[in-house]
Amino acid sequence: MLYKNILKLIGNTPIVAFQDIFIKLELFNLAGSIKDRVALKMIEALVQENKLNKNSTVIEVTSGNTGIAIAMVCAIKRYKCIIIMPNDVTKDKINIIKAYGAKVILTPKKLGFEYAIKYAKKLALKKDFVFLNQFSNPNNPLAHVETALEIIKDMPKLDYLVCGIGSGGTISMLSKTLKEHYPGLCVIGVLPLEEHHQICGIGASITPDVLDLDNVDKIEKVSTKCAFESFNILASNGLLLGLSSAACYNVSKRIKQNNPDKIVLMISADSGMKYLNAFDELV
Repeated sequence: MLYKNILKLIGNTPIVAFQDIFIKLELFNLAGSIKDRVALKMIEALVQENKLNKNSTVIEVTSGNTGIAIAMVCAIKRYKCIIIMPNDVTKDKINIIKAYGAKVILTPKKLGFEYAIKYAKKLALKKDFVFLNQFSNPNNPLAHVETALEIIKDMPKLDYLVCGIGSGGTISMLSKTLKEHYPGLCVIGVLPLEEHHQICGIGASITPDVLDLDNVDKIEKVSTKCAFESFNILASNGLLLGLSSAACYNVSKRIKQNNPDKIVLMISADSGMKYLNAFDELV
């Protein structure tokens, strides 16, 4: 298939059946994660509002995937980019962001996202600096209207949706939109069990403004140990998915075991290639 616009490689990701569980593989997005959708939506909204120009510097606070996606979109659209991250993120994520030409600023993990957001807001006071702030930007959840429509197109029936909770945009919009289409749909949110965990991408240290749990039926928590075990199961069967995906698979498997006749779909946010360093540290 021929594409003349590289950004058209964002979206329309496939769904694969694995052990009677359906998995939407967001690793097929251009920069490798579901956050490509969000980055493109947030930046294009600013363009439409005439809030970006050739001198603009885009700023974001992230634990990884959003930063990678924003750095990628900024590289394509020729905007300068600064990504602010906690200092415990994997070296792979930092190197990917730098490869796209963005600057990375690391902040102390112990001070949390609150400190990083304050830092970003102060930075954004400079001329031509724009802070996206995925945690309160309405275009974060709005990016997933299209994600929901893709699911509706591909899944004639759906009983359970399993989705990790990070910035909150994905589960907020998917739960709202899909429940309007699938009667009786049960939406399960996934979070880490421990306060201090290694499941990157879920369990933000703040409560995001965009997070809406009104249409989420239940929250399931997964330990780091169980997530890494599921990571191994998936990888040994040819699916090298991220740790949040592994946590979602852990929950999805339990749901399917208890409800063998039900259709279960989980959202896999990214691949596992960026987390191999974290895996080495654990074992």
